[in-house]
Amino acid sequence: RSILAPPLFQRTRPLIVSYRTETEFLPLLSFCIFTMATDEKPPPPMQVVVFGYDMTDKSYNFQLAVLSGGALVSALTFAFLQEKVFRVEGFHFGGFLSLLTSMIYCGCAGLENLFQGGKWQRNASMKSYFLLAMSTSGGMYFTNWSLEYLNYPTRIMFKSSKVIPVMVVGYIMQGKSYTMQQYGNALLLVAGISVFVLGEVEVSPTFNFIGVALILVGVGCDAITSNYEERYFFKQQSCTHNEVIFYSSMLATAMTGVTIAWTGELGAAIVHATANPEVMWYAAISAMGGYFSVTFVLLLIKYAGATAAEVVKSCRKVISIVLSYMLLSKPFQGAHIVGGALFALSIALGARDKIMSKGSGTPAPTH
Repeated sequence: RSILAPPLFQRTRPLIVSYRTETEFLPLLSFCIFTMATDEKPPPPMQVVVFGYDMTDKSYNFQLAVLSGGALVSALTFAFLQEKVFRVEGFHFGGFLSLLTSMIYCGCAGLENLFQGGKWQRNASMKSYFLLAMSTSGGMYFTNWSLEYLNYPTRIMFKSSKVIPVMVVGYIMQGKSYTMQQYGNALLLVAGISVFVLGEVEVSPTFNFIGVALILVGVGCDAITSNYEERYFFKQQSCTHNEVIFYSSMLATAMTGVTIAWTGELGAAIVHATANPEVMWYAAISAMGGYFSVTFVLLLIKYAGATAAEVVKSCRKVISIVLSYMLLSKPFQGAHIVGGALFALSIALGARDKIMSKGSGTPAPTH
């Protein structure tokens, strides 16, 4: 059986993914196990090890399926369980969820380093990590706080709008330039989010524009984080991803813990979690899914290329929204469909733009 990637982009050749009946994947997941290869051949043979599992002797299609499927399943687990946390009766502790997520990220990064031999040299200064932790914890804190007023699909859309402040901050911090197509795609994204929000105003009983303000602050923090990581930690200091996650999450845990202890949220959240232990399970598994998703995407970039990673990340955003409405009953109307269609088109064009920019040398902003 085979799945043929649709001719979504020009100048692309689809990669057919074959799999045996006894190991076939769900159709929804297998849709994402493809990549658009722009005038490229599969990478030369190399050692491919994923969490200790050596796939070097497996076919390229099998490797691509495992990495893409792992990234997608991990990301969907993160999104679904994080939304479940906010659906627990009485839960309104976004700061507490940020604290748990930072702790799990730090622990996972430490364990990953341990499995890799337990040896790493900190390449960046603690002052730099302190500044990074401020933007990281701020982005997570305000984003989770906004979920008290917004539903999860709206959160995904606004988080995807990070491309706009990333473009602005990238121009200021790194002197990046962008094409008219990239600016047009950003406007299309804004249009899709705006129409979708109009639908939320009409049908969602918990929607409040306070949530929009909060998530915009979070998106701004994320934009600073993305540019700072790219310019300083990865380009200048050549830091590994688990080093960056470990130190930034460790400091973010301390910052968030002090903040919610000072506001009184920590004590109330602990009392609520004691009465509702599923909160801790949902939050812990969600955070592990988030960390594994980051790791799988980075491995996908390393072994299969950035193109494959962009296709998977784009599918993840759209599928997360669809599954949220399918699995967790929510009211919707025509504005949701129109806004969602514009959003999906923007995501697809954004992925295409990043693919095409590989050949032109023009940087594409990150969604």
